[in-house]
Amino acid sequence: MRLFFTLIAILLCWISSLAQPASNKQIRVKVLTESRSHLADAIVTLLAQDSSVIKSTASDNLGTVLFDHLEAGNYIIRVRLLGFADYSSALIDLVAKNEQTDTVIMKAEQIVLQDVTVTSKKPLIQFLPDKTVINVEASITNAGTTVMEVLEKSPGITVGRDGTINMKWS
Repeated sequence: MRLFFTLIAILLCWISSLAQPASNKQIRVKVLTESRSHLADAIVTLLAQDSSVIKSTASDNLGTVLFDHLEAGNYIIRVRLLGFADYSSALIDLVAKNEQTDTVIMKAEQIVLQDVTVTSKKPLIQFLPDKTVINVEASITNAGTTVMEVLEKSPGITVGRDGTINMKWS
């Protein structure tokens, strides 16, 4: 008798799971440039009406993204890609419709620099074909030091306690 009731319970659970409506709502997004070419690797984010993130993915080589198995509700699409202005769609209503297809045209962002200043600093040690140059002004620790203190820090040079200077030859 116990086995009979167990089988009836399993059968009722299975039938009730078949009665659940399948959520087949989907949103397809096609991302294009202003010249109507496909825009791959754009980050497409599906947001709920309250701007909480539901799903996020990158567009494929054809610039398409498919969000499927969605619940009925209102959604927003946001598309981002470096070098292009961000795009946010109007509210998409998936209560009445089962699917929505949007084409997003991304506009290039042009940023013009006013001034560019290139600065360089000499390296502390320069190895030239016939000599080794130590640029004292290149090290901040050399500020206010004497020549002997700079020589003590130099590679290949040893300064003795009595002030003798020895140079290593290679």
